[in-house]
Amino acid sequence: MKKTIFIILTFCAFTAFAQESQAPLNKTTTAHRITTPPKIDGILSEAIWNTPPTFEGLTEYLPTFGVTETADEITKVWIFYDNSGIYIGAELTDKTRRIKREFTKRDDTGNADWFSVYFDTYKDGLNGYEFGVTSAGVQFDRRYSPISGSSGRGGGWGSGGDASWDAVWSSAVHIEDERWTVEMKIPYSAIRFSDLPEQKWGFNVQRYRRETRQELFWSPRRPDIENFISQWGTLEGIAGVTAPLLLSLSPYVAVAADHHTEAGWQSGFNVGADIKWGINQAFTLDAALIPDFGQVQSDPRVHNLTPFEVQYNEKRPFFMEGTELFSKGNYFYSRRIGGQPMNYYNIPLEANEVVKENPSESRLLNTIKFSGRTTGGLGIGVLNAITSNMYAVIQDTLTGDTRRHKTAPVVNSNVLVFDQSLKNNSYVSAVNASVLRADGAYNSDVMGLLFRFNDNNRRYYLQGQGTTSLFSHKDAGFSYTLRAGKARGAWQYYAENAFMDNKIDINDLGIQRERNLMKFTGNLSYNNYTPGSWYSRYNFAFSPTYTRRFLPGTYAQASLSANAMLLLKDYTMLRIAGTYAFHSKDFYEPKKEGRFYRMPHGIGGSFYLSSNYNKPVFVDATFGYEALLKNNENAYEVQLKPGFRVSQKVTIVLTSKLNNIFNNRGYYSRNSAPVGSAQDTVIFASRNRSIIENVVDGRFTFNNKMNITLAARHYVSKVKNKEFFLLNQQGDLESSNFMGREGEVYNLFYVDFLYTWRFAPGSELNLIWKNEINPQSIETLHDSYFRDISLLNTAPQRNLLTLKVIYYLDWMTIFRRL
Repeated sequence: MKKTIFIILTFCAFTAFAQESQAPLNKTTTAHRITTPPKIDGILSEAIWNTPPTFEGLTEYLPTFGVTETADEITKVWIFYDNSGIYIGAELTDKTRRIKREFTKRDDTGNADWFSVYFDTYKDGLNGYEFGVTSAGVQFDRRYSPISGSSGRGGGWGSGGDASWDAVWSSAVHIEDERWTVEMKIPYSAIRFSDLPEQKWGFNVQRYRRETRQELFWSPRRPDIENFISQWGTLEGIAGVTAPLLLSLSPYVAVAADHHTEAGWQSGFNVGADIKWGINQAFTLDAALIPDFGQVQSDPRVHNLTPFEVQYNEKRPFFMEGTELFSKGNYFYSRRIGGQPMNYYNIPLEANEVVKENPSESRLLNTIKFSGRTTGGLGIGVLNAITSNMYAVIQDTLTGDTRRHKTAPVVNSNVLVFDQSLKNNSYVSAVNASVLRADGAYNSDVMGLLFRFNDNNRRYYLQGQGTTSLFSHKDAGFSYTLRAGKARGAWQYYAENAFMDNKIDINDLGIQRERNLMKFTGNLSYNNYTPGSWYSRYNFAFSPTYTRRFLPGTYAQASLSANAMLLLKDYTMLRIAGTYAFHSKDFYEPKKEGRFYRMPHGIGGSFYLSSNYNKPVFVDATFGYEALLKNNENAYEVQLKPGFRVSQKVTIVLTSKLNNIFNNRGYYSRNSAPVGSAQDTVIFASRNRSIIENVVDGRFTFNNKMNITLAARHYVSKVKNKEFFLLNQQGDLESSNFMGREGEVYNLFYVDFLYTWRFAPGSELNLIWKNEINPQSIETLHDSYFRDISLLNTAPQRNLLTLKVIYYLDWMTIFRRL
């Protein structure tokens, strides 16, 4: 078996396929200085727009690479600048009059055409900015970096962008019968660049036609090249400009009313401010003084029976915006900051005492971010956050007296990053993540080194990551990952080796689910971007994995997986995936170091369908199935997600998911006796489980500055234990007379209602109402979903209403008015 896996991985790593791509064609254009700035109203009426365009005609990226625009859909672009910013004008012809223009919230392009410009101000082919506007006038902007993800338009390394980043800039659009026009002003305060007398930036322009799904670029983007940013052209001509003083203050006022069925009414009032200071042309300092995060949307909490923690997305703006430097290597999971106090569940109680109050989140005192990049391509980032002492309130039920017990000391969390850009879009990064606790509690320090080296043609690459973890109360740990592969052409592949010793731990501030392993992974993929008579494009991939335990050095698991995607001419997407898992030893399910559970061979598969989102009614559908072949354990999941575009301003999406698991064998309980001792006990249960989840997402947009979003979610997880087993030292299950609970039910319902009004650039008013019902009773297992719903009527509930107003104050604007 080991020889077979080794041969497959070697094949993936060192076999080249098909013909190589030609080098990307990078264009060059020039911006011209003006003395009188245009009015940003979307109408190209000023004299500067009557001059010949800076360039015209874009090249198609998808669905057919290389096709150029025809006269009836031509794009013309003008680029000017002055001492305050860059001005972009665009005329986008569409004589078919099929301009889609759905109104959405900011950073959501929706069912609309759009136009955007890209700037790589240090021209390193790694980092950049995007500023875009839809035909409905909705702004979106993004930061790009090597770790900005593969999600988003087109996929690929660095192409997804960080949409949480928001800059303050101006734009407007104007719609006519056979064209629409765009005006933008990108102030220098929105971007960072070098202090050279003459600027030379990476630059590109993109147009998206929603009706035909055409993506077009000025500097052609090849679909068979991984790095998106490296294919941008060059913008010259900007000279004699300096970044203005970047100093802005965003004070806020927040008021809240909180009502709980059992605790009654509470109210709150909070004031604070976000400060942004451009220390120089390269570096920016962001600080949040007395931050308030009461306006973030609810987490989609689940009933977690796995041995791994659930990772929720960050929703607090400060930790979402401009954090691409800190996201390298999973060393920084921002939800750790302000998370659950370390002794939340460890509260000593005397006789007749109960816990009256126990905050589940630590209170943030302040947070700062310092980040930027030098002319030599060195990126530096520092993030620091301090949380306060946290206390639980304990009450004596006989006397009524209360006392406080500290559940967390003051905590200082810090991330330091150095990221050096190299030639050929290569880079080397060093990261340090540390947590310091007061009162003699343990501290941690994690250090990481990451790199990626590309050859001259950016075709082949070698990338890796090495990590050490140091804790004040346990031994140091080490891990590494090394990957080599091919990132250009229709055929792409890589081979990867990962090692983690049994001491590595980055979870104090980062996120890590595995340790104590040696893993070998390969991937071979083929991507066809040339449309056929009935399809637009397709791809498929094959991936083997082989894992061994580090200590002791024994086999853990192996699997083979494959997936394929097909996009039809009518924009229906089909995706199919399958996995075969060989027999394995699961070292995580027993939730006790040194124990494992033997699992038989298994199979799994999934099918996904997504219809054309241009239609008023659209749907996503998923079906998945998996089974273990020897113990009659199987599961299936069905999810339907229909959407209804009621109008250009109203969209409703429904999600219904059913997941049934039969004869699942998993962890139930354990004791703390030493592994291998006569008292060492781990209990497993054979159980049936069903999960039903229904979600309603609604969006009503008044205009491009005002919108309402509504999210309602009901989630029910039921577990029925059928039989209990003793896990023996050989990893097998033996019959047991253990008597445990019949089962458990997790029943959750919440509603989030959010009204947002961006009444001025960088300023907004948010009104949010949250209602949550989470019955704690698990006394009865029943089969009726409607019974689960009826329990919500009598369960305790919480209603939270908050109003927050943020006002953006820019020093340069204030100075000009004085």
